[in-house]
Amino acid sequence: MRFVPAFVLLVLAAAFALLSADFRSWGRTLRSDDALVAVAPAQAQFAAPVHIPFGIARSVLGIGDDIAYGRALAEYRVAAAIPVRLDNAAQVAAVHTLAENELAAVARTSGNPQRASQAETLVGVLSFADLAQPVGVGGIRPTGIGRSQADAALASFDTAVRENPDDVTAKYDLELLLRALLVQGTRIGPASQAGPSTGRHGAGGGQPGSGY
Repeated sequence: MRFVPAFVLLVLAAAFALLSADFRSWGRTLRSDDALVAVAPAQAQFAAPVHIPFGIARSVLGIGDDIAYGRALAEYRVAAAIPVRLDNAAQVAAVHTLAENELAAVARTSGNPQRASQAETLVGVLSFADLAQPVGVGGIRPTGIGRSQADAALASFDTAVRENPDDVTAKYDLELLLRALLVQGTRIGPASQAGPSTGRHGAGGGQPGSGY
């Protein structure tokens, strides 16, 4: 009878040791992949080698949101780095869609207003980038794909501002897009109004998501 408690304690000790090793593995992975997002985003997988399956360590650490956020930023940087040419439109569209889906999921599920706002802003930046591509001789069209992308970008920037009213980048990008559409003579719906100018560069004018 003494053997059973001793065996249970041995198993528990081994499990605890393995779980501790998994905690350390996730810590190293998050640190290294966070750094990779800035310099080599395609290599940032946010998947740590673990001993105990079923995501036990990840659940105990409560890092699901951090992983989703890191992966979304990596997908965004991969998408933003692809040069747009006439012969790679399908590839660009597929990569942009993947990044937008990852970012939208973060914006929907994150309990962090700053992260949700940044994710929405980056979705808008991708839509804005698509919009900036030639869509016809007349530039941005009032109907069709150009207008659809404009509406998507406006909605993302507007949502970003609502998620975090202190996000000056989202405010700047919203105002920038509104002004660009007005210059093109595109009618703006009443739901999207530009906030006061911040005088700051937005995500569309520099390195979006810098620092991650």
